[in-house]
Amino acid sequence: MAQITAAPSLGPSKCWLFVDMREDRVNWGNFMVNMSGYDPPNQAAYTWSQDMPAFYHGGSAGLAFCDGHAEIHRWRDPDTTPPIQEGQYFMDDVPDAGSQDIAWFQERTTRRKY
Repeated sequence: MAQITAAPSLGPSKCWLFVDMREDRVNWGNFMVNMSGYDPPNQAAYTWSQDMPAFYHGGSAGLAFCDGHAEIHRWRDPDTTPPIQEGQYFMDDVPDAGSQDIAWFQERTTRRKY
């Protein structure tokens, strides 16, 4: 039987609260990080679920964290920064196997504690 281990504690300085979102993905005013592939680890399962971060700051997005600090984070995977589709709105999930950016987000997203 597989042993369930506790997820590491994020702490407020490691947990994002707000993020810049792409204008062609704004839907319900929230931002969801798909945790597929996080536990158990499987980079082939990484997917952007409808929501994708903006890259309005030179390929980067602004994020605010729960401790009150803010960061500008540069995206590394070109799949995270496809051209904006002005006047269009997309609700499709975007598979992105092995994305460093999805891994980065998953490490800073709240998750179930075992």
